Amino acid sequence: MFKSLSLTVIHLVILVLLVCTNAFFSEFSFAAKSVNVEQDPRKPMLSLKVRIVVDGDSLYLFGQQRQIRLWGVDAPERNKPGYWPARSALHQLVDDQRLSCFPKALDRYDRIVARCYLSPDSSGMEINRQLLKMGVAKEYCYFTRGFYGFCD
Repeated sequence: MFKSLSLTVIHLVILVLLVCTNAFFSEFSFAAKSVNVEQDPRKPMLSLKVRIVVDGDSLYLFGQQRQIRLWGVDAPERNKPGYWPARSALHQLVDDQRLSCFPKALDRYDRIVARCYLSPDSSGMEINRQLLKMGVAKEYCYFTRGFYGFCD
């Protein structure tokens, strides 16, 4: 009887492990499919009109459910000094504009981290770089490794 009971417990443990593993890999593959790293780097994955500016380094585009987080930009959070100037600067740059965004990754909050431009390709003004030049945000040096040239 105990042998039969222990086999049943082992089978349950194996089943739970398989279900958890499958759920983990299904979620991972969904996230990986959402940002196609094999796309042509000259063509934006997203070229859509701005729906709402969330803060100084993130926004939403019409037709895209995920929030866009500007790569390499670290703007002050809500209730911190500099929040409103950073948010206002981003809003003025992108208000009623179509952005072309080139995704680099998904962050831990499931946001699309991207470089975004005011042009149908990457030839126009890069919003990320412009916010840094304006001084309303800092370069997120941990991720950029000094790409924009604003790291100490």
